[in-house]
Amino acid sequence: GPLPTDRPHNLKFLGTYAQPLPGGGKLDFGLTFSMYSGRPINVLGTHPIYGNSYIFILPRGAGGRTPMITQFDAHVGYDQPLPKNLRLSVFVDVINLFNQREIASVDDDYTYSLVAPIRNGDPQDLRRLRTIDNQVPVVNSNFGQPTAFQAPLYMRFGARLAF
Repeated sequence: GPLPTDRPHNLKFLGTYAQPLPGGGKLDFGLTFSMYSGRPINVLGTHPIYGNSYIFILPRGAGGRTPMITQFDAHVGYDQPLPKNLRLSVFVDVINLFNQREIASVDDDYTYSLVAPIRNGDPQDLRRLRTIDNQVPVVNSNFGQPTAFQAPLYMRFGARLAF
């Protein structure tokens, strides 16, 4: 099945503009749009020796995917040539311009009970899941709940001296 970093859709658009200024300097403007698929959701259980999150109750990724993540980033910079082939650049980047907060990860642990995998199973088969001693497993109430979100809006300031 799909591995944890499997993202079949990844799209990025980048637009930039440079405005020359008197004296040889220039202003740079940029806007980036990024979009990528959510990660696969696994349905995990507990192994008697290795512990939590080691048994794939259902095949990898059988729990669906987290939502698609989109983000806009902006850039403004100023470049100024200096004597002796030096160039000074200062810039500010605004990451996640619209402060989008989509779910990036969820709790994959379906149960902490000792269980065996359901071969070629799907989510409907979880109703017949039993522990290794044939008991009904205790379902993790946090299964499928968000554990991480997209990074919030932040700014990055920088300066560069090129020679």
